[in-house]
Amino acid sequence: MFSLTSVVYAQNVALPCPTPDAVSVFPRGDWFYSMALSPDGQQLGVVARSGIYLFDSSTLTLVKAIACFDDVFEGFAIAWSPNSRYLAHVQKHYDSSTEAYAYNLNIWDIERQNRVTLVDITNLPDWASCSIETLSWSPNGDYLAMSCPMYILSVSDIARPELAFTSRQTALSNQSSILPNTLSWSEEAEYLAAANGEEIFIWNTQTWGDEHNLHLEPASSISPGTTTLSWTSAGYLAAGGYDQPLYLWETQSWSVVELYTPYQANVVQFLPATSVLAFAGDPGDYSREWRNRVITILDVSTNQVLQQLVVPDIPNVEGARGTYVNGIEWLPDGRHLLSLQTEETVASIISLWDIETGEILAEISLSALNS
Repeated sequence: MFSLTSVVYAQNVALPCPTPDAVSVFPRGDWFYSMALSPDGQQLGVVARSGIYLFDSSTLTLVKAIACFDDVFEGFAIAWSPNSRYLAHVQKHYDSSTEAYAYNLNIWDIERQNRVTLVDITNLPDWASCSIETLSWSPNGDYLAMSCPMYILSVSDIARPELAFTSRQTALSNQSSILPNTLSWSEEAEYLAAANGEEIFIWNTQTWGDEHNLHLEPASSISPGTTTLSWTSAGYLAAGGYDQPLYLWETQSWSVVELYTPYQANVVQFLPATSVLAFAGDPGDYSREWRNRVITILDVSTNQVLQQLVVPDIPNVEGARGTYVNGIEWLPDGRHLLSLQTEETVASIISLWDIETGEILAEISLSALNS
């Protein structure tokens, strides 16, 4: 295995964070990039422009600030370890020593409240100078996967991860010029799915052999293609992307599941171990102006729509271009849902939903916090 070298950038040292009891925790102009719910369902990890924060998932009250930064350019990827102790995220920042953007993988010990791992991703073999858009911890805790390109890190020693596998080691690089940009593990960690906008590759994690290729419609010039995957042990794999169709396969035969309505889905997320899928996008019966603001709850085994949640527009925001949902997390009870939605230019909001009533129970709005 390739030994990883941890490099600390002077301008990327974690800063002292304010105590989470005041609005001033979030600086003016802050932004939510991504979120991930801990497997025990207790805490929501959120990457913002200013740092990493933990919220109580049942109330959306701020619990603690894990780290604060003053120079992060973007930080989309975030993932929890299966035991809910460690939180990993990748961030992009400007390195003044090299006058170039750098990418770091950080792993935080939530119990001890310290960083246990810092990896300079740009030092990995075959680095492709592309954004790390997905970070996913295997359900058995053995591996941490990220893309693009696809790297699989062995994290049996959390403080000293090792490179176990890369997509460059397979025929993938010969099959397509487009590197994977999204990943999803099967719930038993036997397989890993990786999508690149043209195909989805299914790897056997015991041999790292490429077992199946699922073909997709080519991405348009204005769309990044497939950017979201979700796998359930109930026997389905779902895929979507901004302005892309909802794709669905039955994973025993890899046959396509035909849906009665041609849905569009920019985010997909199964309720674990069930056939119930939440997706955000065009549910097929709303006008275009609503297309990215509706969360549909669909039982894919029966093609029955169980609920539709309409995300309200962000009010009184000058220069707003429209709200769209780009993150969904199920709470373990299956009755509540978390969504991350952004207004393209000026605001980002996290909402806690009661699925049965369609009511928003709590919200965090950076536009409100910063006003």
